[in-house]
Amino acid sequence: MTKKQVRQMRNTYIFVDLEATSLRGRHHIIEIGAVKLRPDGTTEKFTQLVKPYYFKRLSYGIEALTGITSEEVQEAPLIIHGLQRFFAWCGKDYHLVTYGNLDRKMLEDECADNNIDPACIYPLIDYQQKYMIAENMRDQPSLAKLLETHEQQASLAHRALADAESLMKIFVASNGEKIIDSQRTQRFVGVFTVYIKQETHFYAEVTFVEGHLHKEGVVISNVESMVKELTFTVNEVEKTKKDGETYIENVYTVQRDEELGAFLRKIANAMKGQVVLTRMNLRNFAKLCRLHGVQTVKTELVSVGPLHAVEPAELWYKQEESVEVHQQRLVALLTEAGSAIQQEFYRRGVLDMEFFGN
Repeated sequence: MTKKQVRQMRNTYIFVDLEATSLRGRHHIIEIGAVKLRPDGTTEKFTQLVKPYYFKRLSYGIEALTGITSEEVQEAPLIIHGLQRFFAWCGKDYHLVTYGNLDRKMLEDECADNNIDPACIYPLIDYQQKYMIAENMRDQPSLAKLLETHEQQASLAHRALADAESLMKIFVASNGEKIIDSQRTQRFVGVFTVYIKQETHFYAEVTFVEGHLHKEGVVISNVESMVKELTFTVNEVEKTKKDGETYIENVYTVQRDEELGAFLRKIANAMKGQVVLTRMNLRNFAKLCRLHGVQTVKTELVSVGPLHAVEPAELWYKQEESVEVHQQRLVALLTEAGSAIQQEFYRRGVLDMEFFGN
């Protein structure tokens, strides 16, 4: 993106990076670095070391990686004061941009712990995800890799402000606002898959949902399901552990089903350019696609279960119920979670806030 193109941007973007340490089994922020890029192309920088609660010392690995010392963190403001200063600096009407989802989770956790309104985080755009969708990339590229791809250079690695500056360079060079805008949508597809080994076969059930958002929640326009019992053969294979001990493992070879393969291809094609809803993940769907040689694309994936009070698996699927009852259950659960789905679209920068005013 040229300087002229920067001036044509509609939004203010704040590129943020966090350095963290692990305390009590969770990541805790020790440094916040950010760069604000305004529509006129001007920039402003923010950097702040912060001290987590219950902090004692950084590990040798964190000190060596970042160059931040325990003494510097010990003398820094507490995390609540650092976050308050950061959000005051952010101002109003901005989009936060991170590289990867971990920084979003840390910000959400710290806002919850410190009674800070999480609305100041959103919309928060994971640009690694957006870039991978745009380029249909399977493997997550590092910041260093994308800097190299776009012929940019980083001044320093593993410090928050430097990594935030690197992210801004990648965003500008790759025409980031255009990538984000191209992935905005009010439409979605849902993919809900059961894949269970039974005594004589593998039970596969795939339900495909199409719908869109509206002011009061979601509208489901289509629901299709397919159920198959896939036969398999089993062979005993001798394997060796790291310590040299051998053991026998059963290896199952599941047979393809042509009708199911065609249904999976139809779903995979419908997923292109869409937000995909699922209960938790697409692991079982991916297994069936690999079995049937179906290629899928990188998509924006929203796990609906954790968004609303519909997370327990038994709410989503009961093996003894008919396909018709299962479809009715899914539609009811998605409708119940409609408002939460809307909010998640907005939080990810997929849906403009103007949608809620229409």
